[in-house]
Amino acid sequence: MGDMLLFGMTTVHASLDNQSPYFRFSTDTRYQPASEPIDERWVGENPVGHGLGAKRSMIC
Repeated sequence: MGDMLLFGMTTVHASLDNQSPYFRFSTDTRYQPASEPIDERWVGENPVGHGLGAKRSMIC
């Protein structure tokens, strides 16, 4: 309890299904300076950020 992992935007990461009887809490927290352009993958009522529509290359 109390462990935390932080990944940068260039780190490829994944996890396996939780097979334990315990909950796994995960968050996806992002920030950007107001002066930077908005990434359209994360804007709107149904953002495509985690779907196939977000793919920009062979990796992501």
